[in-house]
Amino acid sequence: MTDTDDLLRLENQLCFAVVTAARNVVAIYRPILEPLGLTHPQYLVMLALWERAPRSLNDLAADLALEPATASPLVKRLEADGLVARQRSSEDERR
Repeated sequence: MTDTDDLLRLENQLCFAVVTAARNVVAIYRPILEPLGLTHPQYLVMLALWERAPRSLNDLAADLALEPATASPLVKRLEADGLVARQRSSEDERR
């Protein structure tokens, strides 16, 4: 095996280490969040809303480093569970 091949080994990839660490963090939170009926992404949404609310979906998504199309279902589920309320802006109904 050459040095280049060694660099390409899965165990030497930073992206693999980051994904593994993220999965481990979510696994640590799971038993804490399950009794609350929250997933880890939903928990992050709630944290962002506790910091500042009300706020637009675009603003929330930006703070969470998500696309609005990804954040929207999270917020809709939280609303269905009675944890948040969504309201259209009277100034701009798209918000």
